[in-house]
Amino acid sequence: MKCALYARVSTQEQAKNYSIPAQLDLLRNFAQANNYEIFKEYVDAGISGTTSDRPQLRELFNDAKRGYFKILLVYRIDRFFRSTLKLLNAVDELQKTGVSFRFITEPFDTSNPLGNFMISVFASIAQLERDILIERSKMGVLKSVQEGHYMASVPLYGYKYDREIKNLKIHPEESEVVKLIFAIYQEPHLSQVKIAKKLNDMGYFCRKGGKWHAKQIHRVLINSAYCGKWRYGTDSESVLVDIPRLVSDETFNEIQELLKKRRVGCNRNQKYDYLLINHLYCGICKRRMTVRTRKSVGRYGGKTYGPYFHQHYYCFGRTLKQGCTMGWIRKDKIESLVWHKIQEYVKNPGLIRHAMQENDKRRQDKLTQLKGELIKITNEIERLELEEEKILNLYRKEMIDEAKLSSQMKKTNTEKQALNQKKAEIELQIESGKYLKTRLNALEDLINRIQNNIDSLTYEKKQEIIDLLINKIFVNGNGKVQLELVLPNFCQSTDQQPT
Repeated sequence: MKCALYARVSTQEQAKNYSIPAQLDLLRNFAQANNYEIFKEYVDAGISGTTSDRPQLRELFNDAKRGYFKILLVYRIDRFFRSTLKLLNAVDELQKTGVSFRFITEPFDTSNPLGNFMISVFASIAQLERDILIERSKMGVLKSVQEGHYMASVPLYGYKYDREIKNLKIHPEESEVVKLIFAIYQEPHLSQVKIAKKLNDMGYFCRKGGKWHAKQIHRVLINSAYCGKWRYGTDSESVLVDIPRLVSDETFNEIQELLKKRRVGCNRNQKYDYLLINHLYCGICKRRMTVRTRKSVGRYGGKTYGPYFHQHYYCFGRTLKQGCTMGWIRKDKIESLVWHKIQEYVKNPGLIRHAMQENDKRRQDKLTQLKGELIKITNEIERLELEEEKILNLYRKEMIDEAKLSSQMKKTNTEKQALNQKKAEIELQIESGKYLKTRLNALEDLINRIQNNIDSLTYEKKQEIIDLLINKIFVNGNGKVQLELVLPNFCQSTDQQPT
């Protein structure tokens, strides 16, 4: 009788007694002892027993349908399938082609009713063993995470894994790209697609050398782990592990707000033109305001008039259970009020220019201070690295024992980690200052170009000015409107009421 041999190992099992050569030797000896003629040997190496998607397994089923063999030999049940349901389905499918099973380490085959019953029992036991192993593995990982170790299979982009401390360390090149992504996303009119193109043009590549795409940029921007806390598990049962910080909490929160604003304000979400959609905030609950357009028609004397459009800004907090008390803000009123104020700035550029000069002076002073701090921190990190080398030399000369070595190295590593985190924050502040300067220069250039025709600008050009000039616009409960300009410490307010 012709038989087929099937062997399988998963990656984790290579070091155990289930190696492919060992399985095949036992299967060949069993076939010879029972006078079976071997038609073919099917081998799936490094593939889990929980999946049916295996190249050699598919070929085995096809050959069985063609009638090339009548019995299938497998070392043991879990070499074929670890899932009871999938195993029984496979047995049923092969039996329909006239093929029976023999598992050489279990005393049954599927050519008789008792064998069919026993196979379901043994398959259930195999799946139970696997489920217990998975549960124990999860508990082991959870315990390691609770001890402060990073346990993901691949290091987060921007970091590299340190086996000694079982945690992440900053990857010098990748971390610079992460900080650059957060910094340039704050520029006006820069989408995730444009950032990906900009990085590719600058010669920056992903970890495997591929080009950047918008989805990868988005994954970086929404990952709170860059604030120094890597999360393991679901929100309800999560554990936080300290890792080196690349982004400040303030910057990360600002980026999340920008993501929301640009998502709502993008063309596919904006059927009607709302000039302030990305900038208007409720002065009561501080939530960003959204928009509503209602269309109506009038009928009188048998004639239809309209349609009429009723357009308003409103606070999303109104829709919540304990709603915000902010009223509806008419689109035409608030936009007219804000644009009138902007016209005053543009027609009197000296006001903004003076504020920019003051800001530039403060920025230079701050930059000098930050660079000074950066030099001190860099020198301190170098000192700690020399200290680590001295400690290792003492250990090599057997002047300190292993316990003392571990204690001293842990102390210096903790200090270095804190310094590297502070260094990353300072570098990000320096980088952010550069992009603020670029934004202000673009604003000044735009004001110079449109100053003479400020009263006849298109909607898109007005939007560009507002994006460059304004961070937020707050409408207070008493109707007072406050404009928070991009220039630090430069806010303007009006007592006029748009409602």
